[in-house]
Amino acid sequence: MLAPVPAGPARDDRIQKRDFEIDPDAGTVTCPAAQIAAIRTDPSGQRRARFAKAVCDKCPLRDRCVEPARGARTVNLTPDEELLIAARQALDDPHRAEHLRRTRPRIERLLGLLAHRYKARKARYLGAAKARLQAAWTAALVNLNPISRHLTA
Repeated sequence: MLAPVPAGPARDDRIQKRDFEIDPDAGTVTCPAAQIAAIRTDPSGQRRARFAKAVCDKCPLRDRCVEPARGARTVNLTPDEELLIAARQALDDPHRAEHLRRTRPRIERLLGLLAHRYKARKARYLGAAKARLQAAWTAALVNLNPISRHLTA
């Protein structure tokens, strides 16, 4: 599957999570100033890397990196962080990025068609099996309409 990767909110010239080098295999996160923090899992299951306050206080990038109300930078990792990293690396390939740029408008157009013409924004029926059946019928309609126009032409 090829899809754009969520970038997250961009705020001014602040250093974002994507600027950090996350290595899940080594269990470390490296900041743009080359400082390293270990990835830890808290009791709730949330994974995060917290840089020491003493390290952040001496860092020349502190003003752009650390929130004023906090003493140090923390990078929270999503449960699917490894998949996001792999997707970002895949999109760094110019061939794949070009493919996404060409195919995304067609996919968005079809999703809009499903939502507006076929009223498929929400399932009309209760239950997963009936909702899947509605999705299959709608997909068949979307695919059969261009075929029928081609055959009548």
